Amino acid sequence: AMQNWGLITFREGSVLADSQNAPTYQLERVGYTICHELVHQWAGDLVTPTWWDDLWLNEGFATFLGYYVLDNLQPHWNNWLGHQCGEQNNAFNSDAQEDSTHPIEVQVIRADDADDVFDAISYHKSCIIIRMMFNFIGEESFKVGFTNYLKKHAYKNAVSTDLWEALAESSGFKELPQMMQSWTQQEGFPLVSVKEIKQEITEKRKQQLIIRENEDIEEDQYYVRVFEFTQQKFSQKNLRKITEGQKNEEKEKEKDLFIKDKQKEEDKQQDNNPIWKIPVAVYQQNGSQHLNGSPLTKTQPIVGLSQLNEMMAQLNICRSTTSLSASDRMGIQNDLAALALKGGAFPYVQYLKFVRSAYWHEQCIEVRQDIIGEILSTMNIFMEGIVAGNDAEKVRLEKIRRLKEKEKEKENAMRFRGRWANYQLNQNTGDNQLNNGSIQINQSQSDQKHDNSEKKEQQNQNIDT
Repeated sequence: AMQNWGLITFREGSVLADSQNAPTYQLERVGYTICHELVHQWAGDLVTPTWWDDLWLNEGFATFLGYYVLDNLQPHWNNWLGHQCGEQNNAFNSDAQEDSTHPIEVQVIRADDADDVFDAISYHKSCIIIRMMFNFIGEESFKVGFTNYLKKHAYKNAVSTDLWEALAESSGFKELPQMMQSWTQQEGFPLVSVKEIKQEITEKRKQQLIIRENEDIEEDQYYVRVFEFTQQKFSQKNLRKITEGQKNEEKEKEKDLFIKDKQKEEDKQQDNNPIWKIPVAVYQQNGSQHLNGSPLTKTQPIVGLSQLNEMMAQLNICRSTTSLSASDRMGIQNDLAALALKGGAFPYVQYLKFVRSAYWHEQCIEVRQDIIGEILSTMNIFMEGIVAGNDAEKVRLEKIRRLKEKEKEKENAMRFRGRWANYQLNQNTGDNQLNNGSIQINQSQSDQKHDNSEKKEQQNQNIDT
């Protein structure tokens, strides 16, 4: 489809569907395509990005608002879960490829190069961060800020900062531009680690989240749970460092002085590493509370086998009380699969055991489809490896067979040459023998003639006598 201003064009399959007989996925595709192109009448046509660097202002908002509108029109379709199961996972997989990914705001030198950025990053990763911001500042603040942005830049061009300033003004969160630029101007995404520390309240609240839960001890006393949030870029290299650090944790404790010096060097190096400003929402029994996003600099071990077993038990409890949404249940298993496969944080078998224990009675079809898709994709990787291994073995055997054939051909050629040489030698020897024989025969015949002539002369002499 194409969002021409006032004349949107569609392929027939993208706009026509039999509402009575068509399957649900076809109706969802048609509905989303129509919503997506209609959003472009505002995001793209009424307000146009200044240059292709801000392509995501078109496609990211059209994708987000397309799903947002369709979810309000047809909530029973669970479009956001479908997006999370499909396009969101694809965007994360693309963004995890360090050699081929790019930031959402990517520099485009020539207009001809713009085709290269029409991908999952510009469409779906940008949709993910817009939805994150939407949930952080709230629906009303988003509507007011986006409306002000459209009115101010109607029939004009705009850049990303114009949008962030409008949303910061409507939400009252002045650090919004810096927070969102940390997501749009660098590639990849953070690996967030959470560590619970049971201790007294401290004043270091910038990197610690404090949750208070009343206990039946005394009215003035309460139980304090302190959580430390840390982050670093999600990559196989960083995951390997963390898992190796866990294995050597006991040995490292014996080298306190060395660790302190090493930590200082790591802190200096960390300043050059990408840091995201992550909005955090804390959910409690009596409601939820949003915390301001702030850069987190230190690195902590990620979930290990013991924590995974505890999480498995806790997730079963949460499922029984339906305190976890389907989106959270889907996200947990996706994250664990990524940590197991891409980073080797724990064996993949442990992930399978976790899924079997926690999701055995899962009722949401989208969550079940996501789990099955995750396992099937992993099986395909192993099958491709097996096939590739078999093919490699076939190639190796074929090379050996050809080498043997060549050696046999050489051997046959040598035998042929030897036989031919012997034949020629025999031929030459036979000719010489024949020639010698003929000479001897001729000599004997001449000698015989000479003797006969002498005999005749002797006879003639005798007769004369």
